[in-house]
Amino acid sequence: MKLRNLPVLLSLAVLAACSPSTAPNTSEDFTDASAQFSDNVSETYAIATISNPPGFDLKWKDPNGIIRSLAGWHDTTVVVTFFRTADKGSDTLLHVFDSVANDLPDSVKILMIDDDNTPLRFGTANAFVSGQKSKSEVLVDSGYRAHFRFAGLLDGQLYYTETFIVRPNGNVVTGTNGNGVIVGWNPEYEAPHLFFDSVVRAAYR
Repeated sequence: MKLRNLPVLLSLAVLAACSPSTAPNTSEDFTDASAQFSDNVSETYAIATISNPPGFDLKWKDPNGIIRSLAGWHDTTVVVTFFRTADKGSDTLLHVFDSVANDLPDSVKILMIDDDNTPLRFGTANAFVSGQKSKSEVLVDSGYRAHFRFAGLLDGQLYYTETFIVRPNGNVVTGTNGNGVIVGWNPEYEAPHLFFDSVVRAAYR
């Protein structure tokens, strides 16, 4: 892992081999009323431009089909991670963020966004998350719409795995005081959940 816009490596991680995506920018507002959902996995229901930070809102369906949103989590730090189920370490990634949520149940929300673009993308993601018994909220966004919105706060490029920290006021941390956008993932390093715990705590300062 590294901070996206800082040149130094974190002491507990290394930069993963990753390159920016060349997928077309499909970050327009949209709504998909037919979005599939099951337990804590949902296709992206909608993305909308809003006036409050970060300037856009993500929406999905909860297990009962009720629409939930990123904006509804304001006043809490949100960890938003873009990943692909086929990437090495994705299973460990889910467990790490479940641990962070357990460590800081009143201080953080976890939103995992799966960018897999395959014919069976929802079924693949749902089976993967269910198999890991993860409790984190997972969005399936094969059109990269959410990722482009977040990446647009920086250089517009997509990286995997990539983690953004959303402050309680809705602003996204983009690299201050050593806490920025985190690129790459190496599950072999010791206690990564402690690193993310510290990042979450820093977002409240």
